[in-house]
Amino acid sequence: MPATPASTHRTPQMSWELLFQITDLLRVLGAPGNTLNNKKITLGKIRVISYLFANMDQPPMLKDIAEVFGLTPGAVSQTIDSLVEDGIVQREQSSEDRRAIHISLTKQGIALKRRHDNYFTDYMDHFFRNIDEKKQQIFLEVLEQMVETLQPEVENQAAEKAESEKED
Repeated sequence: MPATPASTHRTPQMSWELLFQITDLLRVLGAPGNTLNNKKITLGKIRVISYLFANMDQPPMLKDIAEVFGLTPGAVSQTIDSLVEDGIVQREQSSEDRRAIHISLTKQGIALKRRHDNYFTDYMDHFFRNIDEKKQQIFLEVLEQMVETLQPEVENQAAEKAESEKED
């Protein structure tokens, strides 16, 4: 897809096309911070690792992870199984309830998360190097507004889903 000239009026369709183009370009470039033993770590796995890292003080259970990401426990279980196999996460039996299994990062998982964060920070610095600070600030503000717009919609959808499951 050819680049959009700066003088062209941008439409929402163009915005999506540009986002997809950026995604495709980033995918082609690859992410060395997202590998383990020459095996690619998917975005879904990185998101789970990040969630576990943020909750290291109280490791969640599989159902908690599924709920946060709006996925089925089965889908999350497959991801966790793969991460356990790779030595990134571990399952731990709760000391309070033997039936409860908590998911936490291993030392290798913590190291991977930190390596990914360092890589991503460096990559974003590289990405923004030719964009002046004012435009960077505007870009970040637009992203924040997009999140603020979408977050309540996602929360409403989750509440509606939970309500409909109660009725069933």
